[in-house]
Amino acid sequence: MLTSTVNHVSMVSYVLFLLATPICAASNHFLGQVTDTECLAKHDMRFTYFLVYVISFFVWEQALQLFVTKDWDWLMLFHHIYSIFLTFMNIGMRHGFPVIGSITSLCELSSVFLNFNELWDLKDRMESELARFWFKMFFYVFIFVRIIWFLAILVFELLLVSFLWADSGYMVRALFIFKLALDLALFAL
Repeated sequence: MLTSTVNHVSMVSYVLFLLATPICAASNHFLGQVTDTECLAKHDMRFTYFLVYVISFFVWEQALQLFVTKDWDWLMLFHHIYSIFLTFMNIGMRHGFPVIGSITSLCELSSVFLNFNELWDLKDRMESELARFWFKMFFYVFIFVRIIWFLAILVFELLLVSFLWADSGYMVRALFIFKLALDLALFAL
């Protein structure tokens, strides 16, 4: 749990750092990389490297879960494999998708509160003021980053696809549609 929490905090911190330091001089403000379409079209390798780190963490965490703690949680296994696949797609599609994939990882902020929430058993959660605070924080952060934030990213991704659609070949268009379908399916889970 400690490894997971430290990783989630470092992931969120690094993505916020990348967003605060865009590579384009014209977009020299927070989220400038995302709001400037010309800047977004440039391939910033820092986001790609970050996604490789995310993939390595998913593999590491899943290996720990399967072989060290012997916890065969099939939903978590599916989640990690699915996330690795989507992350590889974000890396391979370029055109701003590594940035979108990195921004999507900000949803892991809710995992920090979830991990701390698991420290208490159900009885203690009802009696402890601190446990209730952590549960409320998890609930509010989860609603914001896993639902509202993710929907905003899907809308942005759809706008990016429509922006790039005219300059793309049939194979890239098919990948765009496939990726959007996978993202919608992940949101539905």
